[in-house]
Amino acid sequence: MRRYDVHTTVAGHTVLAGTITVSGYGDRAVTDFKYDPAYMYNPDSFDLAPSVRRIVGEYTTRQLPFFLQDAGPDRWGTHLIQRSFEAHRVGRNPDDLDCVVAASDRARQGALRLSDDDGNWVGDDEIPIHTELVDLLEAADQVAAHTDSWDAYAALLRTGTSALGGARAKASVTAEDGQLWIAKFPMEADRWDIPVWEKTALDLAERAGFTVPQTRLVQVAGRNVLMLKRFDRDGATRIPYLSMRTLLNNPDDGGRAPDYRDIATSLRHFGGEDLPDLYRRAAFGVLINNTDDHLRNHGLLRIDGTWRLAPMFDVNPEQETGRERHTRHRRQVHPARRRRWPD
Repeated sequence: MRRYDVHTTVAGHTVLAGTITVSGYGDRAVTDFKYDPAYMYNPDSFDLAPSVRRIVGEYTTRQLPFFLQDAGPDRWGTHLIQRSFEAHRVGRNPDDLDCVVAASDRARQGALRLSDDDGNWVGDDEIPIHTELVDLLEAADQVAAHTDSWDAYAALLRTGTSALGGARAKASVTAEDGQLWIAKFPMEADRWDIPVWEKTALDLAERAGFTVPQTRLVQVAGRNVLMLKRFDRDGATRIPYLSMRTLLNNPDDGGRAPDYRDIATSLRHFGGEDLPDLYRRAAFGVLINNTDDHLRNHGLLRIDGTWRLAPMFDVNPEQETGRERHTRHRRQVHPARRRRWPD
């Protein structure tokens, strides 16, 4: 049985939100989450997910709740953790909780943190400084080439890269002023300069009036690396984050495809102020052929006591036409029931 305390940020302070207990591993794991009583009755607290309401003291699921999975990695980080399990001969594949636990505490997405029974932060790692990018790029190349160099995997794991989403090579780095950034690396198998194109897409989005992370391109060993400042941090304060996968309680894993209309329906519960922005994002994604707009590439930040759309991120133009978008709606809708987007 694995047990951890779960913390988040409330009114600028890290507070205990509840306790998670997981029995078993992998597909046989059963998860119990229980809100801390003080958190439940804190007037500034909030539901960690729409499906995990504070009115109920305990939730039991057959999988790790999505709001906790948000603090873990996607394919790139999971691959590194899998390699770590193999190198240390754990004897099984990492499950969702293993991946969240293995993620760097400092680099985890959003404000969720885990502590053990002794009160120690789980995954309390240092994040390398910007000047080590050339070493990280070399390590990323080795990992992408499926080499057997454990040193390369270990170097990237130490950066907190396991806390980041997406399938492409990346790492967390610390700028000279102490701020946390993400370094997104090119890959030798790329058919075009993807960091440059992502930077171009984000620049276009900013000029079109969208909120985007602060970005810059840097040259590392003659190649372009895209740097993005973390938008879920305000100095040393962590800002709660909720992915659209968690908002919709939809695994987005090949079942019924989610759609922007599903997101819009959920946003109405928060007042609907971001609906026009959501529509423009959908249109912008179509115009630049951004097909990788799955639910983990959209999210909400908790700002001034409410959930608002997070800045646009992972906006990658796809140069091959005809590829289906992740959020394309496949369900047939009767014309009389079609919803009209807000003006």
